[in-house]
Amino acid sequence: MTKTIDIDGVLVTVTDTEVQYEAGAAIDCDGAPNAYALPSSGHRGLDNIFNALEDPRNTGVDKYGDPVGPWAGVIVGPDGKPIIQKGGPWDGYCLSSTALVDHSYPETDYRRFVDATRIAYISIPPQLRQLGVVLGDGALVADRDTAQSVQCIVADIGPKKRLGEVSVMAAQCMGFVDSSPRTGGAGKGIIVRIFLGSADIPAWDFNRTQDDVAALVDKYASVA
Repeated sequence: MTKTIDIDGVLVTVTDTEVQYEAGAAIDCDGAPNAYALPSSGHRGLDNIFNALEDPRNTGVDKYGDPVGPWAGVIVGPDGKPIIQKGGPWDGYCLSSTALVDHSYPETDYRRFVDATRIAYISIPPQLRQLGVVLGDGALVADRDTAQSVQCIVADIGPKKRLGEVSVMAAQCMGFVDSSPRTGGAGKGIIVRIFLGSADIPAWDFNRTQDDVAALVDKYASVA
C-alpha cells in the first residue's frame, strides 16, 4: 500500500517498507562536541549558539551576552543553563545532544550522542515518527543533480514540519561545496529514502563507525 502526504509543501511517499521525499538540506551539527559555545566562553562553535534555542528568533541575552533559553540543541542543568564540558579538547563548549543516544554513557558525556562530524545522519520532524520512522532507522540520501549519495541513520528530531536536515558528515560525503552549519546546505534536490524497520537493537552505540552505518543501510537498500 502506498500513500502520499504533504508536510509543509513537501510530498512524502509512504509504503510498507519506505518513507521517501525530496527537499532541501540544512546542515545539522548537533551531537558534535564542539557544536556550540556560549559567546562568553571565547570559543567559536560549529554553529551559532542561537540555533540551539527552541526558537532561534529568541534573542534575549544575559549580562555576559549569552542566550537565556529555552534550549533545544544542548543539554541543560537544573538551573536551565547549558552544561559546559570540563577538561579535554572540548573544554568550554556546550554539551550538544541528539535524540538518538548511547544509553551506556551518562547524560553529561558527549559520547552519549551521535557526533554530526563523524557520522552521516538525518534529522526528521515529529510527523515522520507518526508514519513509522524510528530513531536508528537507516536512510539513503542522494543529491539529485550530482547523483552523489551517502548512507545515513535517523539520529535527531527537528522542528515540526522541517524536512531536510543532514549532518556535517553527510554533507561532506555528498560533496557539498559548503558543509558548514553556519553557511552551507542545499536549497533543493536532496532525495531521502528511509527504510522502515531497519534500526539495530540497540539503535546506537558510540563505537559504531560510518562503515557500520553503511553496512546497515546497504542491507536494506539492496533489496528495496
